[in-house]
Amino acid sequence: MGYRERARPRGGVGWSAVVLGLAIPTGAMAQADPGRLRLSIGGTMTDLDRSAQSGAGGFGFGESNDYGAAGISAKLTMKIETRESISSGAVVTEGLLQLDRAGQDTVVVPVGGLIGCAT
Repeated sequence: MGYRERARPRGGVGWSAVVLGLAIPTGAMAQADPGRLRLSIGGTMTDLDRSAQSGAGGFGFGESNDYGAAGISAKLTMKIETRESISSGAVVTEGLLQLDRAGQDTVVVPVGGLIGCAT
């Protein structure tokens, strides 16, 4: 799966984002500020706003992050680890993305990825 370069979000001096690798043919990216999860569902890009977060994940993310929009809700749970070899970022070594859509089955997929931050 390939990722295109994305423009920096507006509205803040610093930002963090995690690009997630999923075990299904789709793409996902989560932003810390503003709290948002961007998913490709059926070839359509969908933005879900963060509605809650809990736990000390780091880099503006909680260990557990809830997102939602019209008829779609998602829960992103991540274990975030810093490493000396990565400056201004971290690795998502373990994670799950649960996606619930009205009238559809719930899908839960394992995720992993990198967090990159700019100030």
